[in-house]
Amino acid sequence: MCEEQLSFESLEEIDFKKMLKTEKFDYFENQKSILNTELSNICKGISQSYGIKYLTFSVENSKLGDGKIENHTHAVSVSLSSTFAIRIYLKQNLFRIEYRKKLHKFLNLSNGVIVKEMKSFPDSMILDFDYKSELFFETCKIVLQQALEQYEPNEYFGCCGKYIQCSDEKKCLHEDLFYAKACYYKRNLEAGRIFYGENRNV
Repeated sequence: MCEEQLSFESLEEIDFKKMLKTEKFDYFENQKSILNTELSNICKGISQSYGIKYLTFSVENSKLGDGKIENHTHAVSVSLSSTFAIRIYLKQNLFRIEYRKKLHKFLNLSNGVIVKEMKSFPDSMILDFDYKSELFFETCKIVLQQALEQYEPNEYFGCCGKYIQCSDEKKCLHEDLFYAKACYYKRNLEAGRIFYGENRNV
């Protein structure tokens, strides 16, 4: 009776470090693709909800960390008009959200979200999530929506051509959030001061 001979590849011929590195790199690239796609969809959804055209989604960089997978980073930033809103980092084993510190008091974050201050940038806060966290993309949406709500333009104007309609409705009717936030008359309406139309009280 002949015994079957089992042949095994010599362990010396298998580069386990290279194999692991390749698997990690593939996983990193997959997470990068997911991040870009999901954030792009979030930005499109918020832009449609708020009727804005100036929500800019851009891939900032993808660094290969001197060839070491543990040093790989990928960053995506979202800007409101020309103003920084949030920056998302993809690292070896986590997602990170960076946003301005002044925005933090307006956020209603879920339990379990860990908040940290950035030592290198004292006016910024960070939130870290592992790849499997179900809270990450929902938190991105929350932070971005509040960045929109708290956005302040660099320049203002008196009012637009809708000032009569706005006065009659006692609120700003302009469909573009960014444009409306630059209107001084919008602030007067919100304070109850109406200068024109049937509801004039000043």
